[in-house]
Amino acid sequence: MGYGKKITFSEALVLRALLHDPSTPRFGVELMRITGLKSGTLYPLIADLVDSGLVTVEAETASPSALGRPRRKYVRITDGKINLVEQEISEITKRLMGES
Repeated sequence: MGYGKKITFSEALVLRALLHDPSTPRFGVELMRITGLKSGTLYPLIADLVDSGLVTVEAETASPSALGRPRRKYVRITDGKINLVEQEISEITKRLMGES
């Protein structure tokens, strides 16, 4: 079912955070705060989710000097994938609850 592999619990945390408001992209530090994941776990997960096609990442276009900080990379659920992500979250919830 889904996109070819079972999502992990950590991936589900990230996807669930993104599903909370799919129209609002989230940046890494924000996702770390929401999920409780450390950067060494979060960023490889995001890369895997990008490779799977479930999420996309966009960097800010303004220069860091204009922003007064490093550019942020925003993560969002890929257009057209919200239903699939919801389905995947439902599947992992069933697995965690011991349902098949």
